This record gives sequence, structure tokens and C-alpha cells, in this order.
Amino acid sequence: MTLGVGEDTGAGDVHTGDQVIYIVEGRAFVKMGKEEEYAEAGTLITIPAGTHHYVRNDGDIPLFILTVYAPPVF
Repeated sequence: MTLGVGEDTGAGDVHTGDQVIYIVEGRAFVKMGKEEEYAEAGTLITIPAGTHHYVRNDGDIPLFILTVYAPPVF
């Protein structure tokens, strides 16, 4: 997934399975539940099933992330 500068995944995103996000390039603001962090390229984030989360490109270049869902989401 690629998010342009200032773009986000939408507020209140939640999935029935676990999600893993790896930041390939860029800088992200990540909110999981009540926790908020900034993350850069090389960061791996694990989001447990049922956790509300939000990702926003907080940098000045496109944010390129690799996302894996378990079990897969079709």
C-alpha cells in the first residue's frame, strides 16, 4: 500500500484477524487503541485482531507499507 503525503487509512480501522505492517519507505504516524507512535522505514508493527488503528503518512515523501493479514482477508 502507498499513502501520499498527508493521506491516511481512515479513522477507526479494525479487522477480525491480526495485521502486520512493515514500513518500507517513509514516515508514519500510527495509532493503536490509545497508543500513538511515529515510525520510519524498517519498522514492523503488529496489530492484534479487534484493535482500532489508524496510519497516516507524516512525512514529505510517499509512505510505502507492506501489509499482511492473518487469516487472509478477501
